[in-house]
Amino acid sequence: MNYIAARVTLLAMVISMVACKPKPAQVTTDQQDSTTTTTTVKDTIVKASKTPEYKQDQMTFVAYDDDGDYAQLFAKKGGDLYNFINEGEDRSLLRGDQIQIKWKRDTITIAGDGESPEPADVIVSVRKIADGAVSKFRKRYDKPVKYTWAPKEGYSQYYLDKVYKLVEYYLANTQSELIRRAIGQKEELTYSMESADKDGKKYTMIGVAVPGTQGSNIVQWLYIDKESHELYEYDMGEDKLVRFDK
Repeated sequence: MNYIAARVTLLAMVISMVACKPKPAQVTTDQQDSTTTTTTVKDTIVKASKTPEYKQDQMTFVAYDDDGDYAQLFAKKGGDLYNFINEGEDRSLLRGDQIQIKWKRDTITIAGDGESPEPADVIVSVRKIADGAVSKFRKRYDKPVKYTWAPKEGYSQYYLDKVYKLVEYYLANTQSELIRRAIGQKEELTYSMESADKDGKKYTMIGVAVPGTQGSNIVQWLYIDKESHELYEYDMGEDKLVRFDK
């Protein structure tokens, strides 16, 4: 093979090798659309996780609790008790009132716990839709219930108000014929307050009295747990406390 023939042969081999070199992969229009769609869905998921989840339901109001870092509202649905963060100013609901409540799932920080976020149900709106037993009792009895306590007890007005509402709740739901008759006739109901120990626990003992021929007579003893604020009716025959929850 002469020199010119060798050069021609070498050039043909180079052209053949270039022609066989794989080309870069091309993204088709369908593939490009698929990639864009995947990114869009992912972004939507991220944004959705930051959107509050709203719920609403009808429940029975139980109590407010303004003692902690966050004001709370307690309500019942069937046999279940729910608590909600409730930073609104309204405190007009009475135990047993039927309410329509709307809330969202959010996060709060608890002081003294590293301020780490904690999930919580936060009230968006709440409105009363029907009177409960206490609201009906106030309309029927239509006057305040008088009470006394020993000055040494040092009760705050906040605590006195809390006890008053618990006593109202008892009066509105009691099955005592003497008390029910006194309410119906709008007689002067009174109660006394004092500290008491029973079965190793501390209580506020309440003596509910109705008018009698010799003055007011205590017809029922109640006990309020100083820690949980649960209300108990004293069963004198059995010498035991029975939780009062109607």
